[in-house]
Amino acid sequence: EEQFGLNLPNNVLVPALARAVAAHAGIEWRKSMVESWRLDAAHAHAVLADGSEISASLAVAADGRLSPAREAAGIAASVRSYPQAALVLNFSHRSDHAFTSTEFHTETGPFTQVPLPGNRSSLVWVVKPETATELAALDDATLSQRVEEQMQSMLGRVTVEPGRQVYPLSAASPGRFAQNRVA
Repeated sequence: EEQFGLNLPNNVLVPALARAVAAHAGIEWRKSMVESWRLDAAHAHAVLADGSEISASLAVAADGRLSPAREAAGIAASVRSYPQAALVLNFSHRSDHAFTSTEFHTETGPFTQVPLPGNRSSLVWVVKPETATELAALDDATLSQRVEEQMQSMLGRVTVEPGRQVYPLSAASPGRFAQNRVA
């Protein structure tokens, strides 16, 4: 294939999706979040934060790893924590990335550079949780140097941007994929 995949920044993707949804006559977009679920023999009822309610014979939930819909349906999930955390940040760099993502495999997990527009990239650096905390606490100059060294200077001088985040890694597996009118 010419491309394995494409990365799109949310500030480009989300407005394009919003325009497509608004233009589609068959989609009713409720911008209020689901506050609670009520499930009976014939319908799944989603009670929204604005007080309205939506009912259907089937609710297809895409509400994340800690799914309130799955919980309301009584679908158990096994959760397992990993001895890893991901340090996530954006950075600028001197050289062009040619819209190519690079992943280094390390003893603690992947170090993945993901291209952004211009000479900027995102980074997902998987390390031990204590290492992620230590890296996130470094000053900008020191962390920039550490990122550049880990990348073997393949993109030249690196400058980290504000907004570092650390995410503990875990997995959740549902015992089943549908029950009580929720999939």
